[in-house]
Amino acid sequence: MGGLSARWARRLGIAACVVDGAIRDLESIQRQGLPVWSRAVTPVTGKFRMRAVEINGVVSIADATVEPGDLIVR
Repeated sequence: MGGLSARWARRLGIAACVVDGAIRDLESIQRQGLPVWSRAVTPVTGKFRMRAVEINGVVSIADATVEPGDLIVR
């Protein structure tokens, strides 16, 4: 996930993102005010290597199941 993905998330009304991997463009994401939790930050782009396969689906992150509407507390 990077700055452009964060911008689209904000436009679509997404409140926050949890990324089970690394993100890039940290400063851009922070400026947009989108809360994002990830495992790491990287300068490497995911362009042409990643794709969204589902939105609002159930995911498993660090052995925890997260469902749409769940509250994630840091």
